[in-house]
Amino acid sequence: MITEISFENYRCFERLKVSDLKRINIIVGHNGRGKTAFLEGLYMLCGGSPELYFRTRAWRGLSPQIRLKASDKANEGLFSSLFSHHDTKHNVLLEMMDRTSGRRSLRIYFSKSEMVTFPLDSIEKGEQGAGSAVPVTFEWSLPSGDSHAASVQVLDDTITMPSSTEVFPAVFLSPITVSVPTETGKRFSEVSKRGRLQPVLREVETIYPELSDLSLEYEGEVSIVHAKTHLSEEKLPLQFISGGITKYLSVLLAVVTSQSGVVLVDEIENGFYFGKLDDVWQSFARQCKQQNTQMFLTTHSWEFLKAVGSASKDSPDDYCLLRAEEDKGTITLRQFAGKKMLAAIKQGMELR
Repeated sequence: MITEISFENYRCFERLKVSDLKRINIIVGHNGRGKTAFLEGLYMLCGGSPELYFRTRAWRGLSPQIRLKASDKANEGLFSSLFSHHDTKHNVLLEMMDRTSGRRSLRIYFSKSEMVTFPLDSIEKGEQGAGSAVPVTFEWSLPSGDSHAASVQVLDDTITMPSSTEVFPAVFLSPITVSVPTETGKRFSEVSKRGRLQPVLREVETIYPELSDLSLEYEGEVSIVHAKTHLSEEKLPLQFISGGITKYLSVLLAVVTSQSGVVLVDEIENGFYFGKLDDVWQSFARQCKQQNTQMFLTTHSWEFLKAVGSASKDSPDDYCLLRAEEDKGTITLRQFAGKKMLAAIKQGMELR
């Protein structure tokens, strides 16, 4: 379990350190205070390839198509948002401590000792000849004592990014990806192959008794989760039945398949009927404990926090609330231990 996280010169965080993290870590705060950026930083730190950065760009709605330019300024512009105040002269440093595996860090910097050459046909019209730019490097220091450096390079009209297999198990569910049917189908299949599907199905049918007979079926050329309901004689894709149920299964499967790892969920409350939040959250918390999975999630919902308060009564020490706050242009995360969080929720204090 991750017990400590620190960021330096990353996005809106000039310097940040949070420790004594718990199994369930809930991040709240106003818009633009770095809640999603915190999840994205942790996600990249857990990985082993700069490709994760391009995923986070796409999840924020930025075009996955990248127009290359043969200049340092243009190349830095693609990555400068990773650096606090766009200060690319100083490295980004992301670090975490896991109770089992140890310390892991990610350093992001522009390497002046290397140059990337852009082919002629990748340069914008109007520019002459081939050009060069300083590449960005993502360098992981791993618990094993090894390190892995991956420079983003442009070769033959493609971006190449070396990857490492020594990663920390992590799943990121953004509002865009949380209900992608192919990803949910892959995790459903993984759980089934491991012989662990029946407990998952019992969990789903306990929370949503109107569902039955969940299975993977082909829809076109894609295998996705289908189910029966009392309103249909035939199985339907889960996406046609309910967005909330689809999201519930997606998060549940992510938790079950991330044993001893971490699941990151941005805007956890979206899609759930408020009357189901207590049952849904108790299900997630129960599975996190059974699977030894840690969660970091963001929310703006008071109804969700009340559901957390109800579920955490018997195990407040499993919870931590992090409130993103700004003070004179500096973003910090104010920490509430589980018992303090529970007391504040009971008293109706505004934590969001």
